[in-house]
Amino acid sequence: MQLKLTTRRRVMVLTTGLLIMFLIMVFLTPYRAIFGGLLLGTAVSLYNFWYLSFKLRMVLESALSGNRIRGTGMINRFLVVAFAMLIAAKLPAIFDVRTVLVGLPLCYILSIFSYFTTPKAQRG
Repeated sequence: MQLKLTTRRRVMVLTTGLLIMFLIMVFLTPYRAIFGGLLLGTAVSLYNFWYLSFKLRMVLESALSGNRIRGTGMINRFLVVAFAMLIAAKLPAIFDVRTVLVGLPLCYILSIFSYFTTPKAQRG
């Protein structure tokens, strides 16, 4: 029996692997600020991806039950990104602002990549 993974779960597994790799690279290379920024940006990206999928599931359930449809938490996700950028700006020795910006859209890029590399019969 083949395990059918949803795109959301596949992205979370891939991103967790990247987070572990970035954490190892922080301690093994002299480029701590660069990999620290990637670690922070990817962690925020994973949180935002998880939160968006959670809120979309809640919107779907409330729409199917006929209740009032709530938002998707866009302000919350923006504030988390702003907080990560504030942390990177205040601690430039630990986090590079440019690599935080590179890490922020990583989950969404992995989601698109995962969707198109999965055969149509296995998409969930």
